[in-house]
Amino acid sequence: MQSKRKNYFKLISYTLSLILATSLLSCSMVNEDLDPCAPAPNTFTKIDFIYDYNMDYVDLFKEHVGSVYLYIFDQDSIFLRRQGLRRIQMDGEVDFSMVFDTLDFKPGNTYHLVAMANGNHAGYSATLETPGFVKTDLIEGVSKISDYVIKLDRDNDGNYDFGIVNYKDAFGQPQQMIDTIWSTKPDEVRTITIPKIDYTPSPVRQPDVVVRDTIPMMRLTNSIDVNIKGSYFNETMSEDDFHVIIDFPHGNGTIDFTGTVYPAQELVYQCLRKRMRNYNEATRADGDVWGVQSIFGVSRLQVNDESSLQMYDAKTGELIVKIDNFSDYLANAFSTSQADGQELLDRNYEFQVDLTIDNNGKPLYMDITIAILGWAKRIYFYDLM
Repeated sequence: MQSKRKNYFKLISYTLSLILATSLLSCSMVNEDLDPCAPAPNTFTKIDFIYDYNMDYVDLFKEHVGSVYLYIFDQDSIFLRRQGLRRIQMDGEVDFSMVFDTLDFKPGNTYHLVAMANGNHAGYSATLETPGFVKTDLIEGVSKISDYVIKLDRDNDGNYDFGIVNYKDAFGQPQQMIDTIWSTKPDEVRTITIPKIDYTPSPVRQPDVVVRDTIPMMRLTNSIDVNIKGSYFNETMSEDDFHVIIDFPHGNGTIDFTGTVYPAQELVYQCLRKRMRNYNEATRADGDVWGVQSIFGVSRLQVNDESSLQMYDAKTGELIVKIDNFSDYLANAFSTSQADGQELLDRNYEFQVDLTIDNNGKPLYMDITIAILGWAKRIYFYDLM
């Protein structure tokens, strides 16, 4: 019995010696004649962002964005943390790519990624202060991806609540500029799985593993320049005589991570800037053509949202003009077999609407122009009666 026990311990001792010898042969820790073990490879995750959802497919992310924020969720869609990057923090080349190591994205785990970005209406300008992140009220370890919602501004009260940023123009005059907000494109939430590394100690360094993904972004805010003009107006009138709004009866101010507009109470967008204009230089007609110009900043436009453009007499409250299904006019003006109306609304973000009315306020025709494409179309209302 004692002999068997001795043999057993000899076997264990021999096995351990063999393992040690093998490790010393592969990459010695004590023998200077052998190469040392190379460090284990690392896993890096690089996330890029792109904004090319426009008709000419040019990436405008760097030119337009002032800050970007990445929201990271685990495989069960539980919120883990938020990572932000602002242009003002960068020296030299603008690069919004985010790089994470194994402490952030652990090998073998799966993550869901949602991004939000904001910037300036007509492209980024270093002279304009870029607001911080849009508040989403997410709690780490508690909130789910379905809790990711953003609320955009719907008034002109001068307070910044996720839609408007105030600034002074080149002449020192206070103006209001539409702050732009992007989010991950609908149905484009990214899911990544970080691979595990099979590491074998060796003098030869194994290559690092890089996981790379790109999050496509879609702009959620729009600029609409509305000019209501015609024989109804004259040079004695003031912009204060009229109240111009765009009404979204089913809500248009709260949007989730897929770009879906939440049903909510009736939302009314007031114009950001308003003035009376002489439109003689912009028309072929002889004589002066007066009207009221209103510039709006609104969130995502949708087909069949039953929105309406309205103009009231500010003193009497009388409804002068009402154009029902306003978003549908914008969507259907340039619909083609290659792009439906909703896609056109999402790809474009600057619209100009010139509505001509008669002396009774009755709409005669409406010119719709997409600024970034230069497309224009006239709709005659008597053809639609």
